[in-house]
Amino acid sequence: MKKTQQAIGFDDFSKKIDEIYTAELALSILERFPSLTLEEALKAEAA
Repeated sequence: MKKTQQAIGFDDFSKKIDEIYTAELALSILERFPSLTLEEALKAEAA
């Protein structure tokens, strides 16, 4: 039982890290393209 709880806790933690990383990445892209919307900035970054 305890190992299952630890695994679930780690999975939740991992999801939070992914969310934070994604948000940080989006912010850094927006900072490079301040006059664009997020969607436009992501397209510019991908190009």
